[in-house]
Amino acid sequence: MGFQGPDARKGIELAIKQLKEGGSAVDYELVIADDECTPAGGASAFRNLLEVQQVDVILGSGCSGATLGGMPALLEGAEVSAITYGSTNPKITSAGNPFMWRMNLNDATIAKSFSQYILDDGVKSVHILSVNNDFGRGAADVYQKSLPELDVEVKGSDFFTTGTADLRSMMSKIAQGKPDAILFFGEPPDCALLVRQKRELNIDVKLFSRGGCYTDEALHLMGDPKLGNGLTEAAYWARTPEQPMVEAFKATYGDYPAYNAALAYYAMLTVNEAVKAGGASREGINKGLAEVDAVLDIGPIKFDETRQAYPNLFLVRIDDGESKVLKTVTTH
Repeated sequence: MGFQGPDARKGIELAIKQLKEGGSAVDYELVIADDECTPAGGASAFRNLLEVQQVDVILGSGCSGATLGGMPALLEGAEVSAITYGSTNPKITSAGNPFMWRMNLNDATIAKSFSQYILDDGVKSVHILSVNNDFGRGAADVYQKSLPELDVEVKGSDFFTTGTADLRSMMSKIAQGKPDAILFFGEPPDCALLVRQKRELNIDVKLFSRGGCYTDEALHLMGDPKLGNGLTEAAYWARTPEQPMVEAFKATYGDYPAYNAALAYYAMLTVNEAVKAGGASREGINKGLAEVDAVLDIGPIKFDETRQAYPNLFLVRIDDGESKVLKTVTTH
């Protein structure tokens, strides 16, 4: 489950607890495998879950690379469904794997609304700065197509290794091209670094993001959360009053959920919907997922022919050091 695993585990355990308290006819058991958020780790984790643990359904991965690495194991005799709740690379559902389902939005769907928002915000040109992995490169590829279709120029793209200590040279080069905005794809620690060093270099351009710039973790790591003021993120989850799980999570764990915790929670509820529709066997779950037609607190969950669902998209902006939902967008 990589570095996102502990958050996801808490969300799934909360969902299982609530289902049990609600009288669920199925006694769910959670087992864990670490995918290290890498393709090789995903392959190893999926095989462990399928061949050693012999699970009936896989929840994960939250990382695109690990999901893509693990997917082939689903076709090689196991015939076990996997539901990703956080991987956004479009290849995951476009590959046609009959056992791979995606509950969260993919980057191609997100880009339709976010690219239009960027244009409507007065931006005529952007430079893409992205983490160098399947998530980042997949997202960059999507926006390199979607933005020019709206006559927003992509002036260039640069890629960095997650966990890097210095983005100054890349950002200085970007500033020389004088884009109206930077479009950033990366995890919360990398985003916090970007925001701090952008201020250090006095680079005055708009900042748009995907990946976690709006999260509590990112705001904390910025040192002064107000450094992020004006940043806008397209998020597949954000805290809203319509989500009772947020307070339930805080009451259980003492803090608000990270996005992987929340999405994993809703993925577990989706599994329960599939079990109700098709039964608790491996075959029943896969059949049941095709029949799921539920409205959860994050929007509708119904899978299309590619096994992709279309919950809501959240446009979030940092204002006065706090993340505020600007708009909830229906995606399908």
